[in-house]
Amino acid sequence: MKRGNVILSLFASMFCLFVFTDNANSRQTNDLMSLAEARRYMLVLINQDRMSHGLNPVTMDPIATNAGQKHAEEMAKYCYLAHWDREGKLPEERYNEAGGSGFDEENVYLGMHYYGKEPKGPMQLEANPTFTRKEIEDIESTYMNETPPDDGHRRNILDPDHFRVGIALAKSKTANAEVITNTQEFVNDAIKVYNLPTIADVGANVTVAGRLTGGYRFRAVTVGRDATPSPMSVEDLRMTRSYGMPPAYVTYYPRGYVTPEPVIFTNSGIFYVTVNLSDAGKPGLYYISIWLQDNTGRDFIASQRTILVN
Repeated sequence: MKRGNVILSLFASMFCLFVFTDNANSRQTNDLMSLAEARRYMLVLINQDRMSHGLNPVTMDPIATNAGQKHAEEMAKYCYLAHWDREGKLPEERYNEAGGSGFDEENVYLGMHYYGKEPKGPMQLEANPTFTRKEIEDIESTYMNETPPDDGHRRNILDPDHFRVGIALAKSKTANAEVITNTQEFVNDAIKVYNLPTIADVGANVTVAGRLTGGYRFRAVTVGRDATPSPMSVEDLRMTRSYGMPPAYVTYYPRGYVTPEPVIFTNSGIFYVTVNLSDAGKPGLYYISIWLQDNTGRDFIASQRTILVN
C-alpha cells in the first residue's frame, strides 16, 4: 500500500516548492498545543529568525489572522495549495474585507500525510485541532531553509518593513489521511489611511487620505487594475503558482514631480489626493497602493486597498 508524506509551500513572488518524502513523520503526543498556543509558538519562531538577522520582532495581528484562518481552513478541507481561494480572491482582498488597512504579504503551506491514494477532498475539518512543536517547527524551517534565488518565503519572514503577522493553522482528516495548512500574513502598516469605499463605479473619483507615522519618506500613490475575481475550481487552484500586483496605470506624486494630481500635505502631517478609477473605462478589481521609503532607501507598500469597480 502506498504511503506518502507531502509538503507544499508557496509565496507571492515564487513558484511552488514541492518536497516529497517516503516516510511519514512519527507524531509526538506529549507536547500537543491548542490552536492559540501553536500560533504563539510560531510567532516565537518567526521572531527568533528575524532577530537572528538583526531585525525587529513582529507582533500578532488579529485581523490578518482571521483573514488567513478562513483561507487555511478552506485549503485544508479541499486539499489544495494556492494564494487564491475558491471565490478567486487573493490575500490583499481577503485582508481588506476582514478590516485590514495595511499591506498583506502571504506565505502559504500545506503538508499531507496519507496511506493509499492521495486525497483530493473535501475532507473533514478538525473543529479543535492540536499541533505538536515539531509540526510548527517543520513549517517554519521549510520556509527558512529555502536558498536564493528561490527563497521567497524566507525573504518575506525577514522583510525589515513588516510590523505584524497573522498566523493561521488548520487540520483536516479522513480515515487514511491528514492535512495541515498554514498561512503567515505579514503586514506593513507604517501609515494611517482613512476609509475608502469597497465598491465604486467606473470613472468615480475617490479621495485617498491619511497620516504619516514614524520616520518614513512619502513616495507615491499608485492605482492598478486586475480582472474582477471569479469562482475557481479546486483543480484550477491546484494549477496556480505565484501571484503579483497588477501594474499601475497611473501614479500620483507630491508637488514637484510630473503627476496628474499632486499629493497634498498639511502642516499636521495629513496627506490627500483624489484618484480616478478608470483604466480605459474597464471594470475590475482596482488596487490603490501607498508607497513609502524606509531609512535604508528601500521603497515599499505601506498600505493597499482593493475596490471592486463596476
